Amino acid sequence: KLSAVSNERDDLAKKVETMESLQLERDDLARKLEEANAKLEAREKKEEEERAENARETESLKEKAKEATAKVSELTEQLSTASTEMADTEKKLSSTTSVLSAVREKAEGQAVKISKLEASIES
Repeated sequence: KLSAVSNERDDLAKKVETMESLQLERDDLARKLEEANAKLEAREKKEEEERAENARETESLKEKAKEATAKVSELTEQLSTASTEMADTEKKLSSTTSVLSAVREKAEGQAVKISKLEASIES
């Protein structure tokens, strides 16, 4: 009978040891789970911050693209105006060149007449 009680006591002691070991393992796993959850939350927070930063950068780039497009439109308009003004200036230059040509021809004709008059006066 004493041996049975002793065996039962030993069995209970082993069960207590096993339970203590299981509790320690459970506590260790619970701690590891908390650490993993904390890391996951930190990673999710970092990803959310990165998404927010990316969204801000995207909006900034969109605004810069809009401004650049407006500037290109403005420069295109200025170029068109300058091209029109240049064409007008070329027409005026051509007209002026024609007038100068006509004046030169007239002057040359007058010079010939003057030469003839001088020649006739001398003779």
